[in-house]
Amino acid sequence: MRLMKRIDVPDVTILINNAAVLYHKPYLNYNPDDVENTFKVNVFSNFWTIEVFLPMMLHRGSGHIVAISSMCGIYGVSQKVAYCSSKFAVRGLMEALHEEIRLDKRKPNIHFTTIYPFYIDTGLAEDPKYRFPYIFGVVTPEYAAREIIKAIQRNYTEHSIPRCLFSLNAINRIVPETVMRLILDFLADVDRKQREKRI
Repeated sequence: MRLMKRIDVPDVTILINNAAVLYHKPYLNYNPDDVENTFKVNVFSNFWTIEVFLPMMLHRGSGHIVAISSMCGIYGVSQKVAYCSSKFAVRGLMEALHEEIRLDKRKPNIHFTTIYPFYIDTGLAEDPKYRFPYIFGVVTPEYAAREIIKAIQRNYTEHSIPRCLFSLNAINRIVPETVMRLILDFLADVDRKQREKRI
């Protein structure tokens, strides 16, 4: 609410939370500030902006809250432990808040959309170079923006960029873990990358 007092804002109908920081390093190389900064930006900022704008949406009886998470909020990724943890937290925040508002006796028409991009060319991280770049390759910010707008217009609860990744996730979650790891290693071309490191 302190934020609300500092700025004069109009009646907001759509809130899009998109701030993120990423530290790419082994877990044991993190210092406490890295972890704290990651959660301040990637998680707590979502809480504070929602705290400001959700009351006016509830008062009006409608609105849309959007969180840009990451496929790192679906799968844990090596060298990105703090980032993945924060994006899993965003997923939990959106799912729990959606459920809370769904059960609100006022029955507000407030939609929640969580976006899970794989890799957008923002400079935040290095292109991971997966197999099948036409599926797992880098996408432009313009393409991602179009997909996000489409998800908002269609009131999707969750949307991955590219869209096929949720189908892959559904398959991976029903097969044995060893099979899931083999699929992920194959898509990430793990054997080739390990060979290149040894050379």
